[in-house]
Amino acid sequence: MMTDNLSKTLCIRRGITAVIGSGGKTTLLRELARELSACGSVILTTSTHIRPFPDLPCLASFSPDSSEKEAVIRSRLSVSPLLCIGTPAKEGKLSAPPLPFDHLARLADYVLIEADGSRGLPIKAHRGGEPVIPDGTRRIILLAGFSGFGKPVRNAVHVPERFLALTGAGEQDLLTPELCGEAIQKEHLADVIVLNQADDLHCPDSALRTETLSLCRRFAKKTDLPVFAGSLREHFLIRIDRES
Repeated sequence: MMTDNLSKTLCIRRGITAVIGSGGKTTLLRELARELSACGSVILTTSTHIRPFPDLPCLASFSPDSSEKEAVIRSRLSVSPLLCIGTPAKEGKLSAPPLPFDHLARLADYVLIEADGSRGLPIKAHRGGEPVIPDGTRRIILLAGFSGFGKPVRNAVHVPERFLALTGAGEQDLLTPELCGEAIQKEHLADVIVLNQADDLHCPDSALRTETLSLCRRFAKKTDLPVFAGSLREHFLIRIDRES
C-alpha cells in the first residue's frame, strides 16, 4: 500500500502522539503537523529537546500564570492552526513546554511530541528513562533509518552499548536488518515503525527496488509491529508485507 497521507496511514488520532527513535523524526513531525493543521489545531512540542522550526509559528515566552499561558496559546491557535511550543534551552533548542501535556491536549486537537534524542544517527537504542512518553499518549511512532544498514554498529547506533546488550552483537559488527529489528522488538516501545530513508522503494530501477524491499522485509520479520518503509521527504511509504 502506497500513501500520500501520512497521518491516515499511521492512524494519528486526536490527542497526543509521540515520535521516538531516529532517522527522520523532525521530517515526520513537520509532515504530520502540516497535514493535520488542515483539519484541526496542532501543537508541535517536545518532552526532551527540539530545534525550533524557523518557518513555523513558535511560542517560547510565557507569563508565570498558567491561566494566562493557556489564554495566550488559545489566542495564537485562533490565528494559526499550527503552533510550536517549548521553553528556551541551550544551543538555541527548546525543551518541554511550561504546561502539562494533558493541558495542551485540551487546547489543541492534536499534540505532536518529539520524545527522543538520537544525535543524528540512523538508529537509536534506549537507556533507562528513555524515551520520555507523556501520560495519555495515544500513538507512539518509532523511526529507524534504513541508511544505517551495512554500517558498523558503533557508527550507526546511538547508545550502542544498549544495542549490543539487546542483540549480542559486537560494536564492529555490521548492522543488519535482522539485528535492528531484533533490538526494536525487544524494547517494544512503540505502536508502529517507520523505516525511513528507504528511497529506492520508489526507484524506477526494478532491481534496486527489489533489493531494498528484501532488506525491509528482513527487518519487518523480526518484529510483530506494523512496519511502513519508504521516504518521508518524498512523502512515500508502503506497508511491508512479511509473508511475501
